[in-house]
Amino acid sequence: MSGVKEKVEVIANVSIILLALALGAVLLKKYLVNPTAQGNTRPVPKRVSVGDKISLNDIDFAKAEQTLLIALSKSCRFCSESGPFYQRLIGEIAQQQNIRCFFLFPHSVDEGKKYLDDLSIVADQVKQVDFESLQVTGTPTLILLDKNGVVTNVWVGKLEANQEEEVLAKLRPCPACD
Repeated sequence: MSGVKEKVEVIANVSIILLALALGAVLLKKYLVNPTAQGNTRPVPKRVSVGDKISLNDIDFAKAEQTLLIALSKSCRFCSESGPFYQRLIGEIAQQQNIRCFFLFPHSVDEGKKYLDDLSIVADQVKQVDFESLQVTGTPTLILLDKNGVVTNVWVGKLEANQEEEVLAKLRPCPACD
């Protein structure tokens, strides 16, 4: 009788292992190989990119050769960590005559101003903007536009030192252009 019992146990154990493997394969296919099968059929949002034309209420891009939009969120750790760079950036822009800078927040203007004050950033232009309509998918995002409102450069995330220098270089006047 013990031989039959052992065979039944072996068959039961093999069946359980096969069932676990089959279930694992189904889950792997459903959630890792084909992530849209999870009900995540929402399209990936389009991110603002070079060549896009931006239009924002009450900002006339034609008033300057370049406009820098800085999209921040008060809950973004990388925005806060980038505070010293934004201080430096504002100092550079203040020395230029034909560049405008706007700090954009998904929060109220008052919350945005307080956040900038906490970072010791002096900003004249603070706006509340719907980031989704602006196609900003993460913060911080810096968007450089020409006088026609066309995006010429985009930087997303906390910038490395060489990227910070790239931003500053894009804002400096071109000596050969004069």
